[in-house]
Amino acid sequence: MITRWMEDKQSSIRAEIEGRLHAPDLVDVHRPSVDSAADVRASYRPRGLSGLPAGPGGAGDSGAAGIIDAGRKELDGDRAAAQALRGQKVQGSADLGQEVNRDQDHGFFHDPKLRE
Repeated sequence: MITRWMEDKQSSIRAEIEGRLHAPDLVDVHRPSVDSAADVRASYRPRGLSGLPAGPGGAGDSGAAGIIDAGRKELDGDRAAAQALRGQKVQGSADLGQEVNRDQDHGFFHDPKLRE
């Protein structure tokens, strides 16, 4: 019953949106024939990093690169400040816990006369 319900639901949804779907134009993609490892080795042409483009607009330093570097430096500074504050918070919490425990230790559990 569940399978039949799913099929009915799928067919009703397909019927509802079928007019809005557009089939993509099929294109021919040339696929190189690879039959063996030797074919793969023969098609490999390493270029190293020199084959990669320097970035949009050419090899020069662009305004975007400067903005990104400034943002990176700002984030690094914020991260360092957050880590320092986190360490201070942990230390403060430990100090407060020790102080509370010291104030709560009145000897009740150590001195049987106080429990009478």
